[in-house]
Amino acid sequence: MPVYYDFDVRLKEIDPPIRRRFLIAKNATFRDLSTAIQDAFGWGGHHTWAFLAKSSGPTLAGVPSAEMARPVPDARKVKLESFFGEGKPAKCTYVYDFGDDWGHEVKCAGLIRTEEKFRRKLLDGKRAGPPEDCGGVNGYEQCVALALGEPREDEDEDERADSEELLEWLEGWKPEEFDLEEAQRAFDR
Repeated sequence: MPVYYDFDVRLKEIDPPIRRRFLIAKNATFRDLSTAIQDAFGWGGHHTWAFLAKSSGPTLAGVPSAEMARPVPDARKVKLESFFGEGKPAKCTYVYDFGDDWGHEVKCAGLIRTEEKFRRKLLDGKRAGPPEDCGGVNGYEQCVALALGEPREDEDEDERADSEELLEWLEGWKPEEFDLEEAQRAFDR
């Protein structure tokens, strides 16, 4: 019978929370988990990322690079069971886009056995993921205010023009909406 990790992932510093819950095969690597998180939140995968044992390290896995100050374990080679195995820690931090610095709390609820066979499966989620490259938490909050029709009262003419441009860039993004069925079609493929 196939065995899967049950993950609940939420963006840090965002309230109300943006979260996703999914299953991923027990033999998956940290690279597989990164791809699942990126797909679940709608990230484009264009930025550097790493998994940290806590909010500030040590690095469990990531993308090795000569530019890094310290060597990073290659996420393609590090199995999830090396950290999430029996009797091991149940959560870590995933950082995506070191510029915007999106911290994700990654909790493993345990292992699930099921007759169904798949590589990964999205189970649940709340709220739309932030737009890629929006400027981290502060930029996200500005995007939310604009999308909800709450522009700042004290904006000058240049700031209003910037806000209008940003609103156009958001292309109808709705921060409170999350279509689980649509997300599952993309995630579960």
